[in-house]
Amino acid sequence: MNMAKRHAVLALGMAFILSSCASVIGARPAFPTELNTANETISFASIGFGQSGSFTAGPYSGNYKRSLKGKSGGLLITRARETGKTQFVLRGGELMAPLSGACRANLAEVRLAGFSAETEPFTLRCTLGSDDGMLAATLDLEDDPRAKGFRQNRIGLVRINNDVIDIRSLHKKLKGGSADLALGYVFTRGGSPIAAVDVAGKPNIVLAKGLDQPTRQMLISAATGLTLTWTPQVEF
Repeated sequence: MNMAKRHAVLALGMAFILSSCASVIGARPAFPTELNTANETISFASIGFGQSGSFTAGPYSGNYKRSLKGKSGGLLITRARETGKTQFVLRGGELMAPLSGACRANLAEVRLAGFSAETEPFTLRCTLGSDDGMLAATLDLEDDPRAKGFRQNRIGLVRINNDVIDIRSLHKKLKGGSADLALGYVFTRGGSPIAAVDVAGKPNIVLAKGLDQPTRQMLISAATGLTLTWTPQVEF
């Protein structure tokens, strides 16, 4: 298969993964009511299904490279490992320097007779910051060990200097499906929502009023990483 055909097949495969998982048309997470009075909504556009490209997010423009690769082995019992990687840059708006991010998601599972189970739970880590070194943050996300059944509960932290912001997944049950997928995430500080991101069909982030610029910019960067990264999925 020549390179052009391989890229076309990969793009179609990734489109299927997105359409059957988080990016489900009509499936939108419900944001916390506390954010209904937020004065800023930033919508992502033109991301597409490719491994690289450009996009816009409100007043910002950006570009990205990403991949989702898997390894498997075994005959009757198959052990599989998948890794998603993303790199992105955001420019424009009020930014004095571009914002950059690098994310890595991992998941390992065992498959037998059409059934799958995680052997190493899902994890995602993003390293975020400004190119001038003035801003730095990390995002760590993992499966919630308290989750039951096929609910894709995920919890984690965003660390911005000495500030720690909690993050948890938002859900909506899909008709005809057994999986309750993570379609978005809410960021909370001291138990109060300060931002939320929809990573489904029409990605956007909602920001609460009164956020300082470093926190606001790093939350936008974290939301960008969550939106762009192809995350490994257990096969149900």
